[in-house]
Amino acid sequence: MFKRKAYFKYISITEAKAVIKSKNAAFVDIRDESSFSNSHIPNAIHLTKNNMDAFLKNKNKYDHLIVYCYHGILSRDAAEFLMNQGFKNVYSLNGGFSEYAQTQTELQRNNEAKEIL
Repeated sequence: MFKRKAYFKYISITEAKAVIKSKNAAFVDIRDESSFSNSHIPNAIHLTKNNMDAFLKNKNKYDHLIVYCYHGILSRDAAEFLMNQGFKNVYSLNGGFSEYAQTQTELQRNNEAKEIL
């Protein structure tokens, strides 16, 4: 009678890396072209208005999609949109790209500290 609304999930960087390794999954970057060109999560798909139709038509609806923006705010709307388009496993990355970049910087510092010791 009533269609149950599907909701996306929130995911941390650590959880996202595990999903990427263990499932058919992809990072989906919704930031602007300049930001994406400057830096992005390796192998991320840059989703724009220009490639949206092709993405919606060609991407497997059962793939795990981890959507990110700058700080994890706009990715919520994009994740909800993708769920409404029939995707079944959609996540919004907590903290967005800034959280990812910070995590990478911390990892690099830890590795450099180990090399010094």
